[in-house]
Amino acid sequence: TDIIRHGDFSGILHSDRYFKETKDAKAVEWYGAYSPNQATTELDEEICHDAAPSMRIAKNPDKDVNEIMQYLDAEGRKLKPNTKYRLSFFLKLQNVEPLVSGGGFTANIWDDKNVWFVGTSSNRAMCGTTSGWIAQHFEFTTGPKTNDGMRSYMLAGLRNATGTVWIDDVRLEELPSED
Repeated sequence: TDIIRHGDFSGILHSDRYFKETKDAKAVEWYGAYSPNQATTELDEEICHDAAPSMRIAKNPDKDVNEIMQYLDAEGRKLKPNTKYRLSFFLKLQNVEPLVSGGGFTANIWDDKNVWFVGTSSNRAMCGTTSGWIAQHFEFTTGPKTNDGMRSYMLAGLRNATGTVWIDDVRLEELPSED
C-alpha cells in the first residue's frame, strides 16, 4: 500500500503554501515553499511524467531551501518502526546548479533519524539537466522509534541550488518482510 497521499499530485488544489483536496479541507496533503508573488512550488499541468499534473519546484531567490513535504503519521498511512520501505518517484531537472558544495535536488525521509537519498557519497544532491524523466527508487529500514514523539515526514526539493525540478508519481511502499 502506498503511504503517500496524492503522490501523482492529482485531485489537489494550491492554497497559499498548502496543497489540499479542496481549498477549505482540513487535511493538508503537501506543504510547499511559498512567498507572495514568488511561488516556488506549483502544480504543473504542462510538464508531467504520466497524467497531469506534476509538482514544479523552482529556486526562490529569497530562500536556500525550496521543497515539498508530507507528514507520514496519519492513521492507515503511518510509517512503522523497524520496517523496510521503498521510496520511488520520477524526476526531471533543468539547469540545477549548486550554490555551495552539496547543493542540488535531494529527497529525505525522517523517521527517528534523517535518511537522505539521491546523489553520491560525496554529493547527496542531483544537479544538471535531464533530457527526460528519470526514475528514482531507494530502499531503507525505519528506526525503532519511528513516530514515537516526533512526526515522520518525506520531503523533496532544491537545497542551496538554482534551477527547476519536476517531481511526479511519488510512492512510498512497505516491502514484504524477509522472515
